[in-house]
Amino acid sequence: MDESARTNTATAPPQTAPYSEAEPRHTALQELAGLLRGQGYTAKVERLHLTVTDGDEPVEVWAQRRPNDENRLWFAWAGGGPMCPADQPQDAVVAVKAALHQIPARM
Repeated sequence: MDESARTNTATAPPQTAPYSEAEPRHTALQELAGLLRGQGYTAKVERLHLTVTDGDEPVEVWAQRRPNDENRLWFAWAGGGPMCPADQPQDAVVAVKAALHQIPARM
């Protein structure tokens, strides 16, 4: 997995349009957060991104439209790297869990 899976404060977050809780991006993130919480992870939706933790280091997930995929909604890593289509939230769960387990635990 590449470094874009981890939260990187040096990388600007993806550009987002104005926020609304009815926004499909917010709804997709809420659904993903629910799936992750159901598996014991801490997941918090903050506007148009999701922060997931399982210990110390968080992983951020954004929901963005992909112009090169007919403007479909996709989950993306912090920094904009594509993860998977938002209509496949189980794939996002697998990717987030893998990213969380690649981050070394602090001693």
